Amino acid sequence: MSYYDNDLHIVSSSNIQKWEIEKADNGKFIFDGKYKIKDILTGKYLYGNENDLKLENIGTEWIIHRVENNYYKISVKINGNSKYINVLNENNYEGNIIQIQNENSNEEAQKWKFIFNSDNSVAVMPKLSLDKGLKINAISSTLSKDFSKFIL
Repeated sequence: MSYYDNDLHIVSSSNIQKWEIEKADNGKFIFDGKYKIKDILTGKYLYGNENDLKLENIGTEWIIHRVENNYYKISVKINGNSKYINVLNENNYEGNIIQIQNENSNEEAQKWKFIFNSDNSVAVMPKLSLDKGLKINAISSTLSKDFSKFIL
């Protein structure tokens, strides 16, 4: 099995086994790897420093790693240490702060899902919420029903 030409292919020397591969999330794949995350409204990139998330002209290289059924951890290396995008105190309320933290036991606060929109952008939604996602602007990053849209 291999991925090329934006599709998944199975190469076999015989026809003994036949497979039907179905893409998830409206036909989009997210593979473990390094990404820059761009806000489509401003054209700026998600930038992480010691504790904060902001938008900058130069983006941070984020590491996206699948941890369970369509949920991912999103991390960045800062001074040689991995820091993770985290919902403060694992609270699911409008306006709660989203920040960068060390990996911690609040697993639900650091697991994220990428919901694909019809314009090929994605919403970044925490596992702990069904209706709120990452909202970022010039001064803050919060949990909001009016979440930002990004391009990976």
